[in-house]
Amino acid sequence: MMKKGQRYNRGFTLIELLVVLAISMVLMGLVLYPVTQSFKMTRSAQAMVESQDAARFAMEQISRDLGEAMDIVEYENAQPLQIPVLQSDGITVEFLDVPNAKIDFVLPKMIAHCNNPDHPVDATDPTKYPRDFERGDEALPSCPVCDSTDVEIRPGLPLQPDTKVVRYFLGLMYNNPDPHDGKYADPDAPDFGWLSPWAKNVEAGAGNQVVLYRIEFDSSDETIFGTDKDIAVAKLKEILEDPRFFYSDESDSSAEPFWHVWARKARVVGVGKYEDLVEGVDSDGDGNWNSLTPCVTFNYKKMDNDDFSGTYSSDQSYEYPDAVPAIYQAEYGYWMPDDYDISVYRYTYDSNNSPSVINEYAMDLDDGSTHVVINKRVYTASTETWSSPVTTFDITQYNTDLTNNGKVLPGTIGSGCEMAFTIDTTRGRVNFAITPPTPDDYGSISDLDPAAINYDYTEAYRQDRGTARRGALLSTFKSGSDNYLEYATIVPGSERVTGPDMTPNSSSSYVTYQRVPFALGEPGYNQYKVDYDNGRIYFSSVYEQALPEDRGKIYVNYKVRFNRDGDVVRGNYRTRAAVVVHLQMKMYDPESAKPHSVDLTNTIKVRNALR
Repeated sequence: MMKKGQRYNRGFTLIELLVVLAISMVLMGLVLYPVTQSFKMTRSAQAMVESQDAARFAMEQISRDLGEAMDIVEYENAQPLQIPVLQSDGITVEFLDVPNAKIDFVLPKMIAHCNNPDHPVDATDPTKYPRDFERGDEALPSCPVCDSTDVEIRPGLPLQPDTKVVRYFLGLMYNNPDPHDGKYADPDAPDFGWLSPWAKNVEAGAGNQVVLYRIEFDSSDETIFGTDKDIAVAKLKEILEDPRFFYSDESDSSAEPFWHVWARKARVVGVGKYEDLVEGVDSDGDGNWNSLTPCVTFNYKKMDNDDFSGTYSSDQSYEYPDAVPAIYQAEYGYWMPDDYDISVYRYTYDSNNSPSVINEYAMDLDDGSTHVVINKRVYTASTETWSSPVTTFDITQYNTDLTNNGKVLPGTIGSGCEMAFTIDTTRGRVNFAITPPTPDDYGSISDLDPAAINYDYTEAYRQDRGTARRGALLSTFKSGSDNYLEYATIVPGSERVTGPDMTPNSSSSYVTYQRVPFALGEPGYNQYKVDYDNGRIYFSSVYEQALPEDRGKIYVNYKVRFNRDGDVVRGNYRTRAAVVVHLQMKMYDPESAKPHSVDLTNTIKVRNALR
């Protein structure tokens, strides 16, 4: 019974509790939803940042390595890289091609350098010493001489190629080729074969995604190549060319499978977690992957219509202020074999300074044979037609004949040849300076008879003393001979003239003659002048300075060219001196499984390729 003045305290009813609870849940939802969304946005942004960082880091490392490379290793029977793919039944595994997803190159040989200023230096104890090390080690061994820890790794000078090969390639995160043997397989690893993180909702470790690897290996490494004894070069090439090298189940003497060694030595470039660097294509919609498209590719740069530049534009020393270059240089050298073509264009202009006729001299294969020739065809502007191609020079035959004791056989460059050049694919050059036919067995191009030269001069002197010149027409320019080249000119400065000593009462036998400028007086003893365009050589025209006739012939060697001023040299080629790296770093968001892609493309010039 309540006392007078005391208030009654009763509890909440069920309806009131439900109303309060509902209101609280609504308020909490309004408060927590933005917080949850912010966390998701943060994780998504973090995935994007990681993707960008991984892409920049990978591209920076690849660019640095390739920029320092001494040589790009190209295999004769190279095949596209292959990656095993797990099909929809969870059992079947098929190897699918992944083109342009691997590159091999050789870096400069490195040395360890001790920076300790108190390091003792003498002939047997230099501050530079060879050091076998793995690139990327955080700590290097101390100096073996002074025990200093101030040691750095730098390229040795002069630059030399290292014995190790660096390989970038795409491969499975888990590369066990036989998951059922249980001996080396990771028990937490997924089944063998590519499995996109998308299919597993990017749960960490659930997919077997493809990542980018970097590895350095030595061809004598027994743990990779099984070289317990000397391995044959052919066998080694076969292993290096193997498109499934990363999944080889062969083993060395220790019975450790090669796939396990490859995985242990290789390092992931980038993040690895949540990324996948291939895209599968299911073309027929049956749930099985039919092909893979790589997100990281290495391609040699293709140069189209590259205008070659002359190596020089003037040559005052040989009296040609605007000499036509004999060598034209491409932007890049180091061309891929059988993947280039060169054309030379010669224009004739009308009164309006428009091309009326275009002569094109283009490299081609002779009727599908192995001979590379130069074919000429003519474009006539008035009719807008091209003529049928006609062979003007056989480059292959010329190079073959030139190897015959260093001589060019008569007939190799026949009369009527309008254009001739050779190609240096390593340096990326078109060389118009070629050796003309050699008529004798002594290797000289022109053998001049001093008695005949003196006789012709005497006859001319009797008729007109003022115009008589003591000289001769060089063999290459004599019409009617087997080696007559009507369109050729001598390359200025390429000649070398040797003959009997002209000095009276000299006991010397043969000497090298000196060239004097064409416009500066008469040559003296053991001197000559040469008319490069017309192929004539002149000696002293002083009547009393006859050539000695009883001491042998005068031998003249020189190079000729067929290109002219105004000729344009263009070429198409693929070069190993520049590698185009395309990197699409695709990172999956752990929350939504949405891929975040960062596309980077860089053309990397291999600076040391031509050393």
